[in-house]
Amino acid sequence: MGEPTTTSTMATATGFTVAEGLPASLSLSPSEFLAARPHIHRLMAACMVFRRGGGEDREQQCQHHQEQEEEQQQQQQQQQEQQQQAPPLQTLLIRRAASDSYPLKWEIPGGSVSTARDASVLHAAARELREETGLRVARFHCPLGMVPAPLPANPPPATAGVAAAASSSLGHEDEAGNGNGIGCEDGNGNGDERLSSPPGLGIAPEEEHARQEPHDEALTVTFWETGRRWGKVSLLVDVREDVARIPSRGRIPDRDVAPAAAAAAAAAATPAPAVANEEAGPSPPTIVMDPREHEEWAWLTEEEVRRGADARGRRMEYTSEGVWRGILAGFAARRALLDEAGEQK
Repeated sequence: MGEPTTTSTMATATGFTVAEGLPASLSLSPSEFLAARPHIHRLMAACMVFRRGGGEDREQQCQHHQEQEEEQQQQQQQQQEQQQQAPPLQTLLIRRAASDSYPLKWEIPGGSVSTARDASVLHAAARELREETGLRVARFHCPLGMVPAPLPANPPPATAGVAAAASSSLGHEDEAGNGNGIGCEDGNGNGDERLSSPPGLGIAPEEEHARQEPHDEALTVTFWETGRRWGKVSLLVDVREDVARIPSRGRIPDRDVAPAAAAAAAAAATPAPAVANEEAGPSPPTIVMDPREHEEWAWLTEEEVRRGADARGRRMEYTSEGVWRGILAGFAARRALLDEAGEQK
């Protein structure tokens, strides 16, 4: 698209940093970003936050999946093996309010980009994360895209490994619409049922028409909604808060609607300090939501996202197939970054 492909690591006025190789187009103003993509009417920006699951979550998963007839010795051996492994990756999902559009569907934090309020696409993503969860972006790593989807022919250096990991582990379509890899159709139309559309979507796939834009370094995903072609940029981020201390799930009681709304507005209006990874304070951090938009949060593993149910067996329904496939692409990207850092996945 004739745009520069990388942005150097830098600190911004809002306190977040960006990784070497992050597409420079994400630092453009929303108007400039959309001018290079005239077929997109409106733009959204979203963030994916990850953490390692705690012992409580592993115990729940173990209890959910173990067969009742297993002997106690086998159970103890399995628990010992799990304790020796690193806790599974979890990502933060939020549930839309019952009174809002797509009621009670799950998604990642994000929303509409404002050409008047947001200095750049990155600023929009940071603002949306703060408004919808109370969390503050410390660092932007890479755009995520969607699986399956066309991948850029020449990904920027810092995201090439991430894009390749998402493609090889989950599968993608080429520009002709032919899939390859796990979780999409091959040239003969044979698909992998592990990535078939989950039930209970807010937008049917045939109405959404979600696709990842070819040759777009920002890995923009486009989709149809309200008669318009929307674009969405999702980004992998680190946050300042110690998310390991946040409960695995939570919701806003009806009696707390007014205080929660006030807290969300105050959090969104308060400028973030310019020090990354700053302690949130003596009290454990929590998720702060506007109950007019969202009412519940949960940290889910990739396995839970894939099967559409949490560790307790509760069904999880998503706003769209594009959102669901984007979440899976996020897990692939997070694993790729861990590989680069030499960490255990």
